[in-house]
Amino acid sequence: MVNGLREDEVNQASVKKEICAMAVVLFNDKILTTNEIIYEREILSLPKGHKEKNENIIKTAIRECFEETNIVLCESDLVKKLPPYSYEFLAPNKILIKKTVYPFLFRVYSGGNPLNKEKRITMVQWMNVEEFLEKCPHESVKKTVKEALK
Repeated sequence: MVNGLREDEVNQASVKKEICAMAVVLFNDKILTTNEIIYEREILSLPKGHKEKNENIIKTAIRECFEETNIVLCESDLVKKLPPYSYEFLAPNKILIKKTVYPFLFRVYSGGNPLNKEKRITMVQWMNVEEFLEKCPHESVKKTVKEALK
């Protein structure tokens, strides 16, 4: 079952594959977080977004971080590529979304000026990493952050 639908219902749904990049951004002992509205629910997460055609996936993470949080990243801030993860969900319009997220760890030496720049983003902040790990509802995101800290 996916989102409460039987397998035969899911098999009849349209499928959309998505590729996203995620920026795991550390500044001292803090992590750059977003609160965003996803399907009418406010979710604590990290800056991420869809890869554009002909765009390098690292540049996607850098672009999405700026577009969502106003924090400027450079490729020289990149520490390492983290293991990608995939998940799927049924959107309200009955389209099955199969999403693969490519996370990257960045370390910055200035907190910049975090701002929520997109309407669906309700808050952007530097949060203590341990607090983020306690409050984040997504196991895959928490696993990614733990991997980043190794």
